[in-house]
Amino acid sequence: MKKVMVIGCPGSGKSTFSRALHDITGIPLYHLDMLNWNADRTTVSKEIFRERLSQTIEKENWIIDGNYGSSIELRLQACDTVFFLDYPLDVCLDGITSRRGKERTDMPWVEPSDDVDEEFLEFIRNFESESRPVVLELLNKYADKKIVIFKSRDESEEFLERISMEYSFDDRCKKKKIAFICVHNSCRSQIAEALGKKYLSDEFECYSAGTETKPQINQNAVRIMKELYDIDMEKEQYSKLLSEIPNPDIAISMGCNVGCPFIGRKFDDNWGLDDPTGKSDEEFKKVIKEIEERVLGLKKV
Repeated sequence: MKKVMVIGCPGSGKSTFSRALHDITGIPLYHLDMLNWNADRTTVSKEIFRERLSQTIEKENWIIDGNYGSSIELRLQACDTVFFLDYPLDVCLDGITSRRGKERTDMPWVEPSDDVDEEFLEFIRNFESESRPVVLELLNKYADKKIVIFKSRDESEEFLERISMEYSFDDRCKKKKIAFICVHNSCRSQIAEALGKKYLSDEFECYSAGTETKPQINQNAVRIMKELYDIDMEKEQYSKLLSEIPNPDIAISMGCNVGCPFIGRKFDDNWGLDDPTGKSDEEFKKVIKEIEERVLGLKKV
């Protein structure tokens, strides 16, 4: 089980099941809603969504949570395992009601508790008669995949309990992933990734990313990191999007205030670092030393 898709009627608990499966297996988790929605409740273009999905599918392993009917077959072609949460209508409607007004890791905005989308509810009511037959037809077409259909929450919870026992101690003790996140992923977050790899590699996998990229890492940062630590950041690092790194266990903002990217949940920490771009070498070194201290502090996590 390396490439997994989780589907089901809205409200069935796909994201909850997917998070539990991720916690047990360590397989990186991706939510389709996070690829499609912006924090201001607008959606990206179909082209951008498809590009993000294609980049995700190309990864070595993944759990992809969500329906998005037009892309189901694309994911079926690429996956090895499918979990279909085929629950009764009342269970799904209760699931929709219970999540309103709550922060979710699978959606970049919070549904107001008094926000009732009648069109969405109608889609859910018609899921069994309209969407479910299409899903079952596709599952039959790709019957060579491992397909698991749950009829109740009890069945899915029993499966998760069983699989958690099957995974070895070593599997569950894989290194945690830390992501250092900034908007452009060109300076502070790159420095943090480099120092994380220098000091934390025995305990953590360290990454950096942003919502935008730069053609190259800040050249002053590259030069000074080489001078201070003999680290060539350009040898193994480059400016990356959030969608290009695994789902992190620990997400740390470098301190981008209102411009900081939304990652689907609260950051585990915000270091509030000044951006040294365009400043003197002394200012660069001051920020680098602060990053070094904070990175070393992660050894206690």
